Amino acid sequence: MKLKTYFKKYTAVIFILAFIALILADPEVCTSGVAEGILISGRIIIPSLFPFTACVLFLSGSGALSPFRYLSPVTKRIFNINGELFAIMLLSCIGGYPIGAKLLNEAVDNKKISPENAGIMLNYCVNAGPAFVIIAVGSGVLGSKSAGTVLFAAHLTSSLIIGVLCGFFIKPQNGINKQNIIRHNAADCFVYSVSSAASSVLGICGYVIFFSAVNAYLNCYSENFPFLKYAKAFFEVTNAVYSAKSIEVMAFLLGFAGISIWCQVLSVGKSLKINLLVFAAVRAVHGAVSAIITRLLIKIFNITVFVSSAVRYKPFYGGGALGFSMLVMVIILIISVFNKKSTGKILDDIV
Repeated sequence: MKLKTYFKKYTAVIFILAFIALILADPEVCTSGVAEGILISGRIIIPSLFPFTACVLFLSGSGALSPFRYLSPVTKRIFNINGELFAIMLLSCIGGYPIGAKLLNEAVDNKKISPENAGIMLNYCVNAGPAFVIIAVGSGVLGSKSAGTVLFAAHLTSSLIIGVLCGFFIKPQNGINKQNIIRHNAADCFVYSVSSAASSVLGICGYVIFFSAVNAYLNCYSENFPFLKYAKAFFEVTNAVYSAKSIEVMAFLLGFAGISIWCQVLSVGKSLKINLLVFAAVRAVHGAVSAIITRLLIKIFNITVFVSSAVRYKPFYGGGALGFSMLVMVIILIISVFNKKSTGKILDDIV
């Protein structure tokens, strides 16, 4: 057991030291990658994820999702979860990858679900949002909104199948709070929702920036080491999807999500008990099933798909754009830090 622990620890240390060496040897590549990550955070992640997360947390905290409990007889039979947890599942399907993990984390903290069952639910509550799949991938990359809709339908169908199967592993819950924890004061609920969303999105942006730097080095050295082009697919889903050569591969990558998304999910799902090996295996299964369903739907509806290899995300590194993105991230950092009680340790206060 100790040998396995030491192996994991020192393997991670070796990779980090190697990355530090790359930064020292070629800092310009790191600068470019970090700048791209900041712009992605400021232009895509924060505008799309932060407002939605704050609104969803407000709905959850105010008790607006409680009417879903009337669906419990149905949801219990299909997914082995109650109606309120089913509402979390639905929101995870439209809010983007980290939303489900954040809501499940809130549910665990409020004793609505056990950490073990929340970890099981996480397997099918990590989904790409419709805006990204239909608009960015469908219209932007494939040049077809219909193709994007097929991708999204296959993605959700695969998630629902996994949800039904995971229902067999959900265990009866003891000591779970069946009463709604409602912050009756709307102002308090709003302040909590915004600050909690700020804290979560800030952590997500950190992973986006870090893996953008990693991706920049993979791009830089892939000309000399072609196998690195395939490694990119396992790190960051956005660039991987944009570089895919077929719609089936895109469907797989959207389901697999990538290590960057996994880290984002883990950062906002700290209260969940997650089996990482099972989680990774389910992501691969999600991707494979999505690819199969996509292939079938393309044939059934006779949709012609053209994958444009020229479509790539190339942000403009203007001073104004970078300055505005940094300003937005600093504001979110301030909201996150000042909402917390000071522990006297700056790293603990930020995280």
